[in-house]
Amino acid sequence: MTRIAFALLFLGFLISQNTYCQSLGKPAPGYKSTVGGAASTGLFFNKDAYFWGLGVDYSRLLSERWVINISVGYDQEITKSETKNNTIINTITPSLAFGYILTSKFVLGIGLGKGMYDDDNDKGNLEYNKNGGYTAGLIGVYTLYQKGRHGFDITTGLEQALGGPDLDVTVELGYGYSF
Repeated sequence: MTRIAFALLFLGFLISQNTYCQSLGKPAPGYKSTVGGAASTGLFFNKDAYFWGLGVDYSRLLSERWVINISVGYDQEITKSETKNNTIINTITPSLAFGYILTSKFVLGIGLGKGMYDDDNDKGNLEYNKNGGYTAGLIGVYTLYQKGRHGFDITTGLEQALGGPDLDVTVELGYGYSF
């Protein structure tokens, strides 16, 4: 399984993209829950755009091998243009993910997010968007460092917009505190 983990990480570093700062970091041994934060970056496959983001999340062990994650992420998508100024869209996205602990260092999971608030409107204000898109993603998390209650991980994700063409990959670095 470590080959799969490194392949996902390598893919993420090559093309970096967007699961809205969502992690599935598992709690440290002896603990059931983790709260944390992360910073992410990424690119889209089908348009000349990239993004960066910040997020907070909560993960909880459901059993010895299964973990659930609830997160909220902020991301800024920048679409490059040669004929006019770059377009910038800010979005706040809540997400839910489930993961399976493959090894002591690697978790593989799936997630669902919804762009709930964005400034992609006539006023340019951050507002609730009832039509905000849903996304589904495949997530791989590798624990880089774990000491006591503190842990750092790297996450890569492949995400597809549901009902739209957007496909992207994300890489994020996260910190978690277990309790």
